[in-house]
Amino acid sequence: MYSLLNQAFDTAVDWNLAKGNPIKGIGNPVKNDSKVDKNWNREEINTFLLMASEREIAASYLVSIHTGIRRRNYWILFGVR
Repeated sequence: MYSLLNQAFDTAVDWNLAKGNPIKGIGNPVKNDSKVDKNWNREEINTFLLMASEREIAASYLVSIHTGIRRRNYWILFGVR
């Protein structure tokens, strides 16, 4: 968000739409390091696949787990909306 606003205000200054960039005075905020690791461990993957296999949808998830496919591409490939 910081980069987007900084670039927008820089452009506004270049185009003489603003006198200055108020974001420059703030500085880039420190990123929050408290994010939870979103990667599953082997046990979590196996548990999920066991549940998915009960619904006969495990094959598509196996592809995504083994290839690292992005969510959007997964939706396109498997027709999920």
